[in-house]
Amino acid sequence: MYPGSDVTTGVREGYVGQSILSSENPTVPYGPVLNGYRPIGDVRLSLDVLHPLSSALPTVLQLDIPYNATGEVGFLNEGWWGIDVKPQTYNASFYIMPSGPRHNKTLTHISVSLRSNLTGNLWCTSSIPTSGDLSTFNYTKFQTQLHNTVMAPNANNSFAVTFDASEVAGTTFFISLISLFGETFKGRQNGLRKDVAQVLYDANPKFLRFPGGNNLEGLSTSTYWKWYETIGDLRDRPGRVGVWKYLEWTEDMGLEPILDVYAGASLDQFSLNMTNSVPEDQMQSVLQEALDELEYITGATNTRWGALRAQHGHPEPFKIQPVPLQDMQLSLR
Repeated sequence: MYPGSDVTTGVREGYVGQSILSSENPTVPYGPVLNGYRPIGDVRLSLDVLHPLSSALPTVLQLDIPYNATGEVGFLNEGWWGIDVKPQTYNASFYIMPSGPRHNKTLTHISVSLRSNLTGNLWCTSSIPTSGDLSTFNYTKFQTQLHNTVMAPNANNSFAVTFDASEVAGTTFFISLISLFGETFKGRQNGLRKDVAQVLYDANPKFLRFPGGNNLEGLSTSTYWKWYETIGDLRDRPGRVGVWKYLEWTEDMGLEPILDVYAGASLDQFSLNMTNSVPEDQMQSVLQEALDELEYITGATNTRWGALRAQHGHPEPFKIQPVPLQDMQLSLR
């Protein structure tokens, strides 16, 4: 089974259970956008690069609430062509930081909800208590569960994060890594979308080749898929599906993992042919990255990368067969 050779890495949104469009404001391939986001109430939404969540996720959502705001204010995300709301428990999370000069320290709660875009009906909601004095130096992570008991008549629904304007009028918030997961395949945290994964599983596939050709190569030798940037805390990953996710996928479905490694050749924005190559005298670093990746996947816990894998929650080595180089890269090199 091939997850795809999607250079824009959009394949993730088909298989992974993430319901939020532009959840990480990813910077691949050409920059973050506000696709999927809409304001609620008299507020202004924009993108900010001065208050990054991390070096990996430098662009955040900026929410400006005017001093004369009233009622419910915030933002919503329309999901991927809507959100299919059904009876299940949803896990929601996001990071938020107020602007110091515009923080009035009166916030007592943040509301999250699933709602209809057509009627405004609230299918389910949760109120997250806050200590009004949020840090203006570090982001605070909030998470909650939405226990939904109804079946929405259609998928024209959104996920909303809202505030009481009487508490936050005149405030600016910076928000990032907004996430909404329904129930996932085999209950895996942040795992595969349950319905799609079940169809794949029932088809009885035998292997998974990853991370996919064009995704691996990138649009330049600076943007190829670097496995070591795809592990660890989500806030430290630059918005591409990681080797960890693929390996969990193979475990959950009992698949043979087939890992592609970068061979030093990439695509180019001006050509569909791979015209960018790492110079031969610099290929040692490319080889070392591949060896490090194999050690992370299969190494004992007394090795550098094997110990890190154990720290990430999988002390037992993953089982993997001999690794192929990307076929298109071999034809070029």
